[in-house]
Amino acid sequence: MNKRELGFASEQKAVDFLVKNGYEIIERNFQYRGGEIDIITKTLDGTICFTEVKSASSPYWGDPVFNVTLKKQKQVGKTAEVWLAKKGISDTACRFDVVTVKGEKITHFTDAFRLNGPAVF
Repeated sequence: MNKRELGFASEQKAVDFLVKNGYEIIERNFQYRGGEIDIITKTLDGTICFTEVKSASSPYWGDPVFNVTLKKQKQVGKTAEVWLAKKGISDTACRFDVVTVKGEKITHFTDAFRLNGPAVF
């Protein structure tokens, strides 16, 4: 499986996991000027979640959550701001989540990072 196929399969596993856990999928792979948000969801209480999916093809690579660098966090944050502006959303709770996929193991980090603060992982 090449890197692109692994990424697509991991995103699908993440979508299946999120739906199973009560999240509503709003959009996938939103792109804007070099930035991308893998999955945008809504929780039961109406919170919008911008979710980054990371995977590892080998158990020797360590936890893929550490690939969500500060640069990536800023990129996702700016892209989320564009998405919110395009949708005319300004008064809804939002957060940034990370889902990691290592084989069949899926880990969901809720509220994983903030635009003006350190990552929680």
